[in-house]
Amino acid sequence: MASLLQVLHDATGQGATEIVIEPGRSPTMRTALGVETMPTVLSESALFDALGGVLGPDQQGELAVGNVVEFQLHDGLVRWHLAAHAGNDGVVVRGRTTPTADGVAELGTPLDLPPLAPSEGDAVSIPSPPPRRHRDTAWDLPSVALTPPPSAGGAMPEWLVSTAPAARTTADAPDFELRRPPTGEPPATLGDAFDLHRSGSPGARAIDPFLALAAGLPEGSLCLVRGHGHGERLARCLGAYALILDPAEAIGRRFEGHLAAFVLRVDDPSELLGWSLTRVEEGGRVLVELGVRTADAGRRVLLGVRHGATAVEWLHAVPTFWVEEQGDQWALTRV
Repeated sequence: MASLLQVLHDATGQGATEIVIEPGRSPTMRTALGVETMPTVLSESALFDALGGVLGPDQQGELAVGNVVEFQLHDGLVRWHLAAHAGNDGVVVRGRTTPTADGVAELGTPLDLPPLAPSEGDAVSIPSPPPRRHRDTAWDLPSVALTPPPSAGGAMPEWLVSTAPAARTTADAPDFELRRPPTGEPPATLGDAFDLHRSGSPGARAIDPFLALAAGLPEGSLCLVRGHGHGERLARCLGAYALILDPAEAIGRRFEGHLAAFVLRVDDPSELLGWSLTRVEEGGRVLVELGVRTADAGRRVLLGVRHGATAVEWLHAVPTFWVEEQGDQWALTRV
């Protein structure tokens, strides 16, 4: 079973700066290339056990009664600022990184071994083993890296002290917050990737209407999605995907077999028209999130004012779909 530190360490190795871990699902992380998923999956019990290894009894009690618990861990490369809270399907962990300036001075923990007895005829001086150094948390648990020694007064480092929500002030509030599913406005961070509408029942994920839409979206297609956040919701049902939030993030990105879709959430998608159509021709799915009300309007926004007749012909030549909410259900229509 992968520990929480191991998951964070693997995410850091892939360049992640944000992560969301839900039970029974692949962790989702934000990297410089966009939003990606990890192959590791922690079950509800495994995630609870992993948290039990890094949270104190008081923090576990706060989490058990539904409160948000904030804590920090060092995975050997960066320090993660994390928040755990109860969700519909179990505990959810969200976090951001804070790179360390001085790096990691040492890996592992010195062993308290007894001094060796010198052999006959040898005069060997065995130095005493170095003192044990403090770990990344106040609890005796395995860690990839060691923390700096305590201050001269014996006080714990400031970052090591976890503050309960009731005692937190505005000045030391974290620079991220728990996110809600999309409501038609552009999501702000990785947390908005978890935008499945949940009814609170164990089978909520199984009846997600976007699963049926995903089954009807073939490879090598362009999909115009009404509403920011819903394209990413559809992409999650397809598999691994890349979220493009800025045109610069698309530079050098090509269709790769492990990616099920690209999701565009940019102010002017016409800047990426040629890039999008090329990815479709390569066999990828390109999902463009738009605020327009019709498929024709979506095509016009995607074309913009700079593209000519050749671009219009190319756009109408590729398989194009339109996703919108009709009444109380979502529909996928080929246009």
